[in-house]
Amino acid sequence: MAGNQAGHGPHEAVLLSADTVITGHRREVLDDAAVLVAGQKLAWVGHTRALPEEYRGVRHVPLRGCTLLPGLIEGHAHLCLDGGKAPFERLETARPEEVVDCAADALRRMALAGITTVRDLGAPIFLAAALRNGAGLGGRPGPRVIHAGVPLTSPDGHCAVMGGAAKDTSEALALIDDNRRHGADWTKLMVTGGFLSSAACSPYRSQFPQHLLDTAVRASHARAMKVAAHAHGVEGIWAAVEAGVDTVEHCTWMEEGGFRVDAALVAEMSRHGTAVSVTVNSRARAASGRLPWHERRSQLALLHTSGVPLIAGTDCGIGGTPHDDLPASLDAYTDFGMSPVEVIECATGANARLLGLAPQTGTLTPGSWADVLAVHGDPSESLTRLTDVACVLVRGRPVVKPSSPPSPYAALSQEN
Repeated sequence: MAGNQAGHGPHEAVLLSADTVITGHRREVLDDAAVLVAGQKLAWVGHTRALPEEYRGVRHVPLRGCTLLPGLIEGHAHLCLDGGKAPFERLETARPEEVVDCAADALRRMALAGITTVRDLGAPIFLAAALRNGAGLGGRPGPRVIHAGVPLTSPDGHCAVMGGAAKDTSEALALIDDNRRHGADWTKLMVTGGFLSSAACSPYRSQFPQHLLDTAVRASHARAMKVAAHAHGVEGIWAAVEAGVDTVEHCTWMEEGGFRVDAALVAEMSRHGTAVSVTVNSRARAASGRLPWHERRSQLALLHTSGVPLIAGTDCGIGGTPHDDLPASLDAYTDFGMSPVEVIECATGANARLLGLAPQTGTLTPGSWADVLAVHGDPSESLTRLTDVACVLVRGRPVVKPSSPPSPYAALSQEN
């Protein structure tokens, strides 16, 4: 990668150098390296000693003792939920402005943690316009949001509080069209029930007939929308894959008597590139209840070794999972066979590719958005370093706490 350039002049650029640069693809780790930020994009990436002559006079911000990597991508979020003890109950009684404030606060905290892109997988329809307009961030840089609008569920089904209950195919298609009009990039299908929001449905059974799922996926794809399927039980996972969804959320292989990982279905997912969003949070290793860690670790290890693409995400917003939890969650991925650099790529370049965002973001590549995270130390040696943030850029703009004291990185607060 050293020496790659995009045609930006040095007068509008700033050079960030660090001990290490992890580019987010091809397992590439560069020592004594730098990235050149020109406006909203990256103009050059490579070893500092190979900086082209034309850029030798640019403003230089050395981040000594740090590593530069792409901004993290949260693959499964609920910005409308507050991460507290009863998030669905709170959503049911909250005023729209309170929900928008919750989402804005979530985005601010995510940006400060180095999360520069978010896939939101379910919210009331009024949040879509707020997200499109910056969700009250006051002009400060925040993560880009791709979203699914209102999730499609059954009457009184899982997440029906968000307003997406459909009793037949015509109502399902009307919801998909409405979501698309409100800027949705994805359709979220609640293929099975869940555990948190409704007692009227089962996580072990599909909520919809197969023909409705098939129609919803075809209609979404025809509208250039990808499809995410919430599915816990084996029956629902089969139905989702059969319908041709792009991602399966959770995929916990649950049955009423325990767990049953279906090897034939795993092979089918691998063949078709159907991704699994792992929804693992920072408390996962301590889990001993409904889904103990030894079981989940075994499932994810099998998916990984079988070639099923994995999406990094936490299901943040649900009870006990704050919106900025992703960096702290990633160390657990080494338990199912990934190296630290592979984990970083899972949460950056691979997430971008699987969510349809490559090559705009996810990698430190000339021409991509300048979504950059700098952390103290080297996360390729210990992923816990991802929580020790030095600075964050979102599309070239620094993310700064309003009350932050002066720091060695204050030069980044100047507009590029």
